[in-house]
Amino acid sequence: WKTSSTGFTSSYQTMYRVSRAEGPRLFKYVKSVKLDFNPWDRKSKSVIELWRRISSPRITASNPKCNIKVNMIEKDIIVPVASIHYVDGSEQIIDNAHELDVDDLLSEINIGAARIDNIWTMEGKELNLEE
Repeated sequence: WKTSSTGFTSSYQTMYRVSRAEGPRLFKYVKSVKLDFNPWDRKSKSVIELWRRISSPRITASNPKCNIKVNMIEKDIIVPVASIHYVDGSEQIIDNAHELDVDDLLSEINIGAARIDNIWTMEGKELNLEE
């Protein structure tokens, strides 16, 4: 089990799978994504694939206000990092992205988004993308 400073707790061995329709719905809870990686390093493969997937027309149409920032750093010592900011103000930093495949990275994002979705549903809050 991994626990980050943001309070997210998850297991990287357990994948949180969502349906094809549920992924774009959950992505609406993501405010921004920042990806730091060396594009020439094989360890960056999963982060580059994550970038490709979250930049797809289907995902970007579900949340056009989501800011996706890519920081390509051409240094040998950089470890790929994915930083996800959610609409509730929480942040998830996946600093071991080189150890995960893209499905695990998406699973981590979906876990964070589903957590917010569940809390907001219980509190009677609705996601308003117009704000």
